[in-house]
Amino acid sequence: MFLLSKIFFLLLAPFVWLMIFLAWYFMAKKSSSKRRIKIALISIALVFSNPFIYHNFVLWYQAKPVELNKNQPFQVGILLGGLSGYDKHNNGFFSESSDRFIQTAQLYHQGIIKKILITGGNGTFNNQPPESKFLSEEMIKNGISETDLILESRSKNTYENAINSKSILDSLHLKGPAVLITSALHMPRAIQLYQKAGMQVQPYPCNYFEVDDNRNLLNDLFPDITLLENWKYTIKEIVGTFIYQMMGKA
Repeated sequence: MFLLSKIFFLLLAPFVWLMIFLAWYFMAKKSSSKRRIKIALISIALVFSNPFIYHNFVLWYQAKPVELNKNQPFQVGILLGGLSGYDKHNNGFFSESSDRFIQTAQLYHQGIIKKILITGGNGTFNNQPPESKFLSEEMIKNGISETDLILESRSKNTYENAINSKSILDSLHLKGPAVLITSALHMPRAIQLYQKAGMQVQPYPCNYFEVDDNRNLLNDLFPDITLLENWKYTIKEIVGTFIYQMMGKA
């Protein structure tokens, strides 16, 4: 299932769709088929490279910003993995989602969360340390007490994050709601999985892909081919949520 999910994720990229239709176009014999395939190619390219469509759709889908009251602290914050990785020498590094780390550390230092549950194992096919190991080491370097860190190092996906998080917090008798910290685009799916697992969570989205800024509409008219890759993550969240719902996990 883990291997299939990785393959399926690759197929969600509009760029891959374009390559499939392009190969189909050259293999097609009938002119009518070639015409329909050409229309599909142009439609995919125009829609999924349009900055205006991407910006507004992501802005609508991702979770909205949340402010937490410093006078009402939470027992624990849950930091979802997926913000770091390892090189071939097993040296850890942060990814473009490192804002999750920053916001978690800030919540701790502000006294809004008392403890931090870092949930994340090895989500690759390589023999690497769990992600929670690197993140916990970086937390300690940033002035967070080791005694306030709880590590969950077995999960490979968000569903396992939720199940394992509940098991650990129940065993420690830490009552909710727990502050759930993850990327704004990932938050809608994460909330459903955690609630289905029986946890009461307070969402704290961060790492925004798009923000409601003063955009130059003229620039939105020009295609941006990098969006063909960016759309993959948005589509993954939507399709992933639907699949988990069909399986009764969300």
